[in-house]
Amino acid sequence: MKRIFTILFTAMLVGQAWADYDFKIDNVCYSTWFGDAYVECEDDSDDFANNYSGLTTVTIPDTVEYDGDKYPVVGISRDAFKNCSSLTSITLPNTIHNIREYAFEGCSGLESVVIPNSVTSLGENVFCNCTSLASVTLPDTITYIPAAAFGNCSSLTTIEIPNTVTFIGNGAFSGSGLTSIEIPSSVTEIASFAFKECDGLETITIPATVEKVQSWVFQGCDNLTVNCCATSIPTGWSTYWNDYNIPYNLGSCGEGKTWTVILSANNSSYGTVSGGGTVKNGETTTITATPAFGYKFVKWSNGLTSATATITVTSNLTLVAEFAEEHDKMWKVTISANSFEYGSVGLSYDGGMEQHLLMVRQYLKMARL
Repeated sequence: MKRIFTILFTAMLVGQAWADYDFKIDNVCYSTWFGDAYVECEDDSDDFANNYSGLTTVTIPDTVEYDGDKYPVVGISRDAFKNCSSLTSITLPNTIHNIREYAFEGCSGLESVVIPNSVTSLGENVFCNCTSLASVTLPDTITYIPAAAFGNCSSLTTIEIPNTVTFIGNGAFSGSGLTSIEIPSSVTEIASFAFKECDGLETITIPATVEKVQSWVFQGCDNLTVNCCATSIPTGWSTYWNDYNIPYNLGSCGEGKTWTVILSANNSSYGTVSGGGTVKNGETTTITATPAFGYKFVKWSNGLTSATATITVTSNLTLVAEFAEEHDKMWKVTISANSFEYGSVGLSYDGGMEQHLLMVRQYLKMARL
């Protein structure tokens, strides 16, 4: 009997596509886990050849409802839209925390994507082989570009890496259509093959903050010139970082180049910002955050906790000043009389207590003695 059951169960497995989801809304599959919802693949059989077949436009909501309960959508699961070649557009909510491995791999029709600031991590190969992808907006909440994240994205000619990224992974942009790129000063390490076979890549600027460059980073970049801000190759760079004799310039960080520093507040009613603008490469600028009455400055989006700070600019920067309400907020009350000669005014507080603001009665004419 046990043998018969095993044979039947195995036969069921052979013929079934194991798509692990609980329910579907607007043609998108979701699973739930401890009160949160995740976007899942529809069909993972036959190398995902039928996964979301024919789907062209997707808008992921911030919450979904299932069996009478509401769930925030917090993640795009591994392989979620893998090989969905018909997909051209996707809108992601600001509740997503992570986009996992291979989530959009092989979405050859996808043209652009804006990753919301709620996302803190991307998985390997997340947009690999998205050959129509021409525009990507990365949030300043991520700290690394994972391996093969944009591999073979042949239509991607430019991308701005946020100044929060410290690590660029193995093959992150290999085979992409990049023509030039500025590595931000936050980056400290570039992994092997990061820009392999980017044959359209002509210039790359590497700041002096990059302490480690692994082997064969620029393999097959036949038209590339590397501008190194450092005056000598750092000791942490691999002996084979330039095994293909790519021309490079030391101490060349874009002389005469200017960068743009864009400042904003998390809420314009909480405070104001000043400074920034266009700054010459390597020069400093002072940025200032001034909280409104009843609010306090918390930090800049790059982690600086001083409301007024002087920064050295070696790349384009977008900084947001975070303001928050004071816990013991004070309110300013202004009272006045229509004319001092007519009387005085008082201020009443909750609980019936009063504090009078004494106004000296003014007379236009003094009484005669």
